[in-house]
Amino acid sequence: MENREDLIKITEKDTQVTKEEFDKLLWPKMRETTDYLKRKGITHLNVRHFAKGEPTKTSIVSIEAEQQRPLYQWIINNQVWGKTINITFNQPEKAALSKTSFGNTDFKEPNGVLIDVDTVRKAGTSATIQMVSVSEKIVKKIEKLWKDLGINNYLVAFSGNGMHIILHGDFKNYPNTFRKKLLEALASEFDEPEAKIDTVTHDAARLTKLYGCMATKGDPTEETPHRQSYIVSIHEDKKPNDLSKLNQWVEETLKKNQSEARKTPTLEKKKMVWMKGNAKKWADHYGFSYKEKAGDKPGITILSFEKCPMKDHTNSPYGFALIQSGDFVMVQCMHESHNEITIYDFNELYPRPDEAKIGPKPISQTHLSAGEKYDFFPYLLSNEGLVWKKGDDKKIKISSPVYINGIKKSIEDNTVQYQLMYKSNDLWEKIWVDGSYVQAGMLKKLSRVGLEFKANFENNLVDFLIEQKQTVEVRYSHKRIGWDFRHMEPVFRLFNSYGNAKDMFVSQLDEGVVFDLKPTGNYDTWLQMVKTDVLGTYMEMMLAVGFASMVFAYLKGTTYPDLTAPFINLSNRTSTGKTTSQVFAVSLFSSPNSSMDSMNATMNSIIGTLANNHGILYALDELATNSTIDVTQLVYAVSTGKDRKRLNQDGTIRKRSSFSTMILTSAENPLTTFVKNETGMRARIIEFSGKTWTKSASSSEKIKQVSNNNYGQAGIKFVKRLFEEGHQIITSTFEEEKRVMIAELPQSSVKERIANNYALITTAARLVIQLLEIPIRYDFIKNELILLEQEAIEFAKNEQQGIDEKVLEFLLSNGQHFVQFSNAKKPVYNAWGICQRKNDYIQVNIFKNKFEDVVKKLANVENPKRIIQELIDIGMIYKEGDRKNKRINVDNRKRVPTYEFHLDLEYAAYFSFSLPRSLEINAKEITQQKISIDDIDPDDLEF
Repeated sequence: MENREDLIKITEKDTQVTKEEFDKLLWPKMRETTDYLKRKGITHLNVRHFAKGEPTKTSIVSIEAEQQRPLYQWIINNQVWGKTINITFNQPEKAALSKTSFGNTDFKEPNGVLIDVDTVRKAGTSATIQMVSVSEKIVKKIEKLWKDLGINNYLVAFSGNGMHIILHGDFKNYPNTFRKKLLEALASEFDEPEAKIDTVTHDAARLTKLYGCMATKGDPTEETPHRQSYIVSIHEDKKPNDLSKLNQWVEETLKKNQSEARKTPTLEKKKMVWMKGNAKKWADHYGFSYKEKAGDKPGITILSFEKCPMKDHTNSPYGFALIQSGDFVMVQCMHESHNEITIYDFNELYPRPDEAKIGPKPISQTHLSAGEKYDFFPYLLSNEGLVWKKGDDKKIKISSPVYINGIKKSIEDNTVQYQLMYKSNDLWEKIWVDGSYVQAGMLKKLSRVGLEFKANFENNLVDFLIEQKQTVEVRYSHKRIGWDFRHMEPVFRLFNSYGNAKDMFVSQLDEGVVFDLKPTGNYDTWLQMVKTDVLGTYMEMMLAVGFASMVFAYLKGTTYPDLTAPFINLSNRTSTGKTTSQVFAVSLFSSPNSSMDSMNATMNSIIGTLANNHGILYALDELATNSTIDVTQLVYAVSTGKDRKRLNQDGTIRKRSSFSTMILTSAENPLTTFVKNETGMRARIIEFSGKTWTKSASSSEKIKQVSNNNYGQAGIKFVKRLFEEGHQIITSTFEEEKRVMIAELPQSSVKERIANNYALITTAARLVIQLLEIPIRYDFIKNELILLEQEAIEFAKNEQQGIDEKVLEFLLSNGQHFVQFSNAKKPVYNAWGICQRKNDYIQVNIFKNKFEDVVKKLANVENPKRIIQELIDIGMIYKEGDRKNKRINVDNRKRVPTYEFHLDLEYAAYFSFSLPRSLEINAKEITQQKISIDDIDPDDLEF
């Protein structure tokens, strides 16, 4: 790696690349990258920027223009000129150019592969110069191999933390596995402990850096700065690369390594996981028979077991080994069924004995109580207490026995909790405390829970705990569930974490999370139930709905940040399978006992339950059991994924909880009976009304029983298969499904939003078919959703046709509240407006505010403007010009705005006017009943 004046290097946290520096130093090198790709036949790139805690910025950009203005403008508009920018490097299909991002299926004939020689370092940090130098040496060895094999066309680049090679060639003439095998062969030959070749960068949609951009992992320092990536060298020959010799080398190399591995396991493994310990003492403790051999590299010792201790294999007992490198141990098993096991799997069956541990031993309460002492010089811990050895012969007891037994670190905010074990009144106690307690001045606060120590020696106790906690394994935990986009690649978090991100923390669900995501039972039992009791019934719809929530959260967190979550309700009489459907849907990912509640809750508690949930379905049973919750407000909160703004006690705005998931509710009546009749509300609701979900009562009970005893299994399998296929298939499938829905749904003012809602479900249905290979009826699900929309439109038309009749009935029933124009100047109690008889009609003017309140109640809406406009459009409300209301004088007050109605003369008697003689014989009887607006129930007006 060169120190050049034309390259940017940032060593201080607050330093940012300026626009001027971008134009002068970064953009020219980016142009060099795109010019190279153009020469390789690439016309369009998927350009992306990943920002922690923010939606991914992604777009398809053409690089055909001479000056690359589209790409330059994208960088400027998104303000990422000083950030890391990633691009694809294969030519996509033309059909994919209308998308916002590419997936593997968008590249039919990929002709390039990325060889990423990455440095081994802590996640989320930049590399040191020493680390980078190792990756440079590996690249030089690969370039020598290229020369020997006649490879003359390739690009070498510095990624900012390691080295890249982009190799283009006629890969289409070789098996699809060739690129993957190439990376594995190179890794087996050239990997070093400090730098390794990534073996998963073989996919067609793989991203690399837009060389010239900055690499910005972690906080920059003098030793680990943020560096500018750049092209080191371009090797181009008029004659295309002939990959036949390279293919032959790959096959021979892999065959040779497999043969050697059968004789002597090597250090190389796709996923190397190490644990500190002594391999020989570990094996001897459990009495394993083994042969000790020297490894392929200096400092490596291999213990080849005579029999695999993990499983009885039918083909051969050999192939398992413990590998010692310095103070660390790993395992390797050559059996196909066990080639992914790690030292942590071995440790679960054969816990690392104390004699195999290196460094200060972790403290055991059992051993401590039995008399064992633990030396953390100058402190000595025993069952009698903690002693400070001050000088050669002076010992001071500073506390009762106390030590840190566990450490939990949150991956969301890096907060740490310690589990303290301590003796109080001769009894062992344990308590989890915030990390801030392990400092001077804080430990004394724990005296309230019985922690006993001498006040003058609090600093010494803190020193001991800080030293002793180094022997305790840190376990990472997460509270966010579902999708997590704070990494280079998306991660999906359930009880464990899943994904392909290199910087992903291995973490488990925090104990305080409401949702129980620890799976139980097994997948095969669940699948058998689906085959016998779900397929062929309406419950297939619920299988798609159960996965639609995670589809929604993925899209909202990546390419569709403005997408809103549909609120799904199941309405029908009892004993039709509504509750069973909810249990089945939520059990795909979680325990129904934790992810399904009754409506005996407050709005705040429901929103609190949803906080940090990004894709795990939540269910509420029987909406009608709680009349205090504003369901309209709940629907809006769920669709937007945010709680209302609130203030802290000090008057500052409280941070709002966020989520991106869906809610599944049930009730005997449709959701429209619980919410305001707003146009926007219909686009937020999916109503399954009058459906019978199961084929029988016994089948319903079976579905509930199996779902309760085998929850989480289907979700895990779905997620694993999704990452194997490439998570981008969610976006491409959704976009196809949305186009289908827009083409087939009936026309309405909210058609596109309805299409989004239904496409979430049909996308999930297609993914269930593809990933789980469950043959649910896609056409049935799609057609049922289209039918739902047709019925919803018809219902809305009927509602609209009734509002004009309701308004007319209201005016006639309350004629006594309208003052005749001749008396309008006189004071009148409780007047609502004026009325006067014209030659051809009765004119009624009702006060603006009064009428708007009436419309809210009659139409069950929060905002009456839409309904009033509809009344104007059909001519029921009279207006002159552009003014919707008319100002009049009433009751000696100032002029007030009113809405004006022109009613037929036959209604004159309702307002105490005499009828024209021609109408007297048809006059209606004047009602004597006086009705106040406060007494009106909308249902009473439906005659």
